[in-house]
Amino acid sequence: MEKIHKINLEKLNSVFTLKEVYITGSFCKGETTECSDLDMIIISDDFQGISHFKRREIVEKYIELSLPIDAICLTSFELQVATKKSPNFFENEKLEGIKIWG
Repeated sequence: MEKIHKINLEKLNSVFTLKEVYITGSFCKGETTECSDLDMIIISDDFQGISHFKRREIVEKYIELSLPIDAICLTSFELQVATKKSPNFFENEKLEGIKIWG
Protein backbone atom coordinates (compact mmCIF):
# COMPACT_ATOMS: atom_id res chain seq x y z
CA MET A 1 0.00 0.00 0.00
CA GLU A 2 3.03 2.30 0.22
CA LYS A 3 2.74 3.44 -3.40
CA ILE A 4 -0.92 4.42 -3.14
CA HIS A 5 -1.09 6.21 0.20
CA LYS A 6 -0.88 9.54 -1.61
CA ILE A 7 -3.98 9.11 -3.78
CA ASN A 8 -5.72 12.45 -3.86
CA LEU A 9 -9.35 11.86 -4.74
CA GLU A 10 -10.31 15.48 -4.07
CA LYS A 11 -9.18 16.51 -7.57
CA LEU A 12 -11.19 13.73 -9.15
CA ASN A 13 -14.18 14.55 -6.95
CA SER A 14 -14.08 18.13 -8.25
CA VAL A 15 -14.71 16.74 -11.75
CA PHE A 16 -17.02 13.81 -10.90
CA THR A 17 -19.00 13.68 -7.68
CA LEU A 18 -17.74 10.40 -6.31
CA LYS A 19 -20.12 8.02 -4.54
CA GLU A 20 -17.74 5.15 -3.80
CA VAL A 21 -14.16 4.21 -4.63
CA TYR A 22 -12.56 0.86 -3.95
CA ILE A 23 -9.00 -0.39 -4.30
CA THR A 24 -9.11 -4.02 -5.44
CA GLY A 25 -6.73 -6.64 -6.74
CA SER A 26 -3.15 -7.18 -5.66
CA PHE A 27 -2.83 -3.97 -3.64
CA CYS A 28 -5.61 -4.82 -1.23
CA LYS A 29 -4.41 -8.42 -0.99
CA GLY A 30 -0.82 -7.42 -0.26
CA GLU A 31 0.38 -9.31 -3.34
CA THR A 32 1.96 -6.53 -5.37
CA THR A 33 4.98 -6.89 -7.60
CA GLU A 34 7.00 -4.33 -9.54
CA CYS A 35 4.63 -4.92 -12.48
CA SER A 36 1.42 -4.41 -10.50
CA ASP A 37 -1.16 -1.88 -11.58
CA LEU A 38 -3.72 -0.24 -9.30
CA ASP A 39 -7.14 -1.84 -9.72
CA MET A 40 -10.03 0.42 -8.77
CA ILE A 41 -13.81 0.51 -8.90
CA ILE A 42 -15.07 4.10 -9.08
CA ILE A 43 -18.78 4.89 -8.80
CA SER A 44 -20.11 8.30 -9.89
CA ASP A 45 -23.41 9.19 -11.52
CA ASP A 46 -21.53 11.99 -13.30
CA PHE A 47 -20.09 9.33 -15.63
CA GLN A 48 -23.48 9.22 -17.38
CA GLY A 49 -23.12 9.97 -21.09
CA ILE A 50 -19.31 9.62 -21.10
CA SER A 51 -17.74 6.64 -22.84
CA HIS A 52 -15.96 4.10 -20.65
CA PHE A 53 -12.69 4.83 -22.46
CA LYS A 54 -13.02 8.59 -21.79
CA ARG A 55 -13.92 7.97 -18.12
CA ARG A 56 -10.72 6.00 -17.61
CA GLU A 57 -8.69 8.62 -19.45
CA ILE A 58 -10.02 11.38 -17.18
CA VAL A 59 -9.54 9.29 -14.03
CA GLU A 60 -5.91 8.62 -14.96
CA LYS A 61 -5.38 12.34 -15.53
CA TYR A 62 -6.67 13.33 -12.08
CA ILE A 63 -5.20 10.46 -10.08
CA GLU A 64 -1.53 11.22 -10.51
CA LEU A 65 0.40 8.10 -9.63
CA SER A 66 3.62 6.62 -10.93
CA LEU A 67 1.99 3.25 -11.58
CA PRO A 68 -0.64 2.21 -14.12
CA ILE A 69 -4.29 2.44 -13.10
CA ASP A 70 -6.92 -0.08 -14.17
CA ALA A 71 -10.20 1.57 -13.22
CA ILE A 72 -13.72 0.29 -13.67
CA CYS A 73 -15.74 3.52 -13.79
CA LEU A 74 -19.50 3.07 -13.45
CA THR A 75 -22.66 4.98 -12.61
CA SER A 76 -24.83 3.60 -9.80
CA PHE A 77 -27.25 2.21 -12.38
CA GLU A 78 -24.45 0.58 -14.38
CA LEU A 79 -23.15 -1.01 -11.18
CA GLN A 80 -26.60 -2.47 -10.47
CA VAL A 81 -26.82 -3.89 -14.00
CA ALA A 82 -23.26 -5.24 -13.89
CA THR A 83 -23.85 -6.79 -10.47
CA LYS A 84 -26.90 -8.62 -11.80
CA LYS A 85 -24.90 -9.93 -14.77
CA SER A 86 -21.78 -10.87 -12.74
CA PRO A 87 -22.85 -10.90 -9.08
CA ASN A 88 -19.85 -12.82 -7.83
CA PHE A 89 -17.29 -10.56 -9.47
CA PHE A 90 -18.58 -7.21 -8.23
CA GLU A 91 -19.65 -8.39 -4.79
CA ASN A 92 -16.31 -10.14 -4.22
CA GLU A 93 -14.34 -7.15 -5.48
CA LYS A 94 -16.23 -4.80 -3.16
CA LEU A 95 -16.07 -7.18 -0.19
CA GLU A 96 -12.37 -7.96 -0.65
CA GLY A 97 -11.48 -4.42 -1.73
CA ILE A 98 -10.60 -1.46 0.41
CA LYS A 99 -13.17 1.32 0.37
CA ILE A 100 -11.32 4.62 0.20
CA TRP A 101 -14.24 6.95 -0.58
CA GLY A 102 -17.93 7.07 0.26
